[in-house]
Amino acid sequence: EDKFIRSSFDTLLGLDLVKQLIDDIGISVLRNSDGDTKKILEEIDLKTKEKQMCESKIEKLQYKQSELNLQKTNLEKQLAVQEQQFKKLGGDFADKRESLQVDKTKYESKLENIEKDIRDMCADTLPFSLIPKQMQELKNEINLDLQKIKNNYEKDILNKNFKELENKINSDSFLSKYDSKLKNELSAQINELFAKKLDSISESQELSYNFSEQDMDKITNLIDSVNDESLSRLEALAKSHNVLTNSLNLTSVSLESAPKDDQIGPIFSELTKTSRELGELENEIENLENLEAQEKSVLILLNSQIRINLTKKQIDKKRLAGLELGPKVQQVLEDYSNILRNKKLELLERYILDGLTTLLHKTDFIEKVKINNETFEIKLFKGNDDEITKDMLSKGELQMYSTSIVQALAKTSGRPLPFMIDTPLARLDEDHRKSLVSEFYPIASHQTIILSTDSEINYEHYKELEPYIAKSIVIAYDSENGKTVLHDRYFFDNKGEKEIEV
Repeated sequence: EDKFIRSSFDTLLGLDLVKQLIDDIGISVLRNSDGDTKKILEEIDLKTKEKQMCESKIEKLQYKQSELNLQKTNLEKQLAVQEQQFKKLGGDFADKRESLQVDKTKYESKLENIEKDIRDMCADTLPFSLIPKQMQELKNEINLDLQKIKNNYEKDILNKNFKELENKINSDSFLSKYDSKLKNELSAQINELFAKKLDSISESQELSYNFSEQDMDKITNLIDSVNDESLSRLEALAKSHNVLTNSLNLTSVSLESAPKDDQIGPIFSELTKTSRELGELENEIENLENLEAQEKSVLILLNSQIRINLTKKQIDKKRLAGLELGPKVQQVLEDYSNILRNKKLELLERYILDGLTTLLHKTDFIEKVKINNETFEIKLFKGNDDEITKDMLSKGELQMYSTSIVQALAKTSGRPLPFMIDTPLARLDEDHRKSLVSEFYPIASHQTIILSTDSEINYEHYKELEPYIAKSIVIAYDSENGKTVLHDRYFFDNKGEKEIEV
């Protein structure tokens, strides 16, 4: 019962069409989501997330730089105070110490970087570049081994195939139509050709290196990757290392010439410490600035990629608009369907209750109707909220209940719906019959067809309904002629006498 009511309810309100429209939109969105459109949206989303991450990194780097710059400012102020004190005690030496200390820190930092680069080169292919002649000889020997392997493979394959061919030539089936002398001469010449071919291939030779072919390829590629650039770069690094070492030694000697007495010593130590910290801080700030520049370059690239995809999106605007708008329209239709269903369910409850109140004779009986908006289960209640189950209703009351539901559905839909009622009063007592005839049939619909027997709509009921009847027809079976006969009037005459027998 519940599923039929739900189906009728949705159909009458057009909600089945709304559901179909939602499904059609979903199918359309799914179809249009294939191809470049979906890829464009995914690419824009991916690049936007990467851009946000990049901007977050830049923000963190800038924040860290601001902190370090603040520390640098404080160190510079501290260094200025210490320098002033040192000038008072140590004369003009303090004027040189500041620049010397900064230079020393820079030289040490640069030397460390150069040494790291040299170590990295030594751990790579650099040693091989020092012996190019030996590397070429090794490569030639490996290539020779590869050729030996190839020759051995070729000879083995030819020897195997020649053996098979020789067996076939010596078989009885080969040139069976010719005499044995001719056959032997031909076999001897072929064997001679085979022997010359095998002799032309050198005998198996022992390999110089017991390497696999894969290892030989790797070693050959490694040798090819060694070039003169490594030596040039190493030479440049070595020269830079010598220059920096000499500069660092000169700076260290100059710094060591500082006064050693008890008054200047502590201030000089503090000044040296502060200068070293300042140099390290400047290097760290410079490193952060380089990292920020790298992230900004990445950001420029991401912005360019996003603009390219936005251009593609604009070109494919119609399909993208459908993808973006489709789910929103689906949600609006879902909301509309739910709102309309809830409002109309309240009307349906009220109309069912009105119908039951009109058609049933019992007072204080059914005073509330509730419909579950998910399952469409209808429950009837008394005024004290006690439920009245369907089992508690008589056959006639159940028919009144069904009639009330049908009438309520028609009213709720707001559409003029024709009614067709078969055997309308069969299970009803006289009171319920009178209720239907007087209260329901005259107003059931703009068009009502009642299929009744003479015992249901009798003469009294017919007279009461006659002002609302447009046409009456009796369908009777003529047993003598074996056919159905139509009578263009009802069973009774004006006096209530039955004129037509069925």
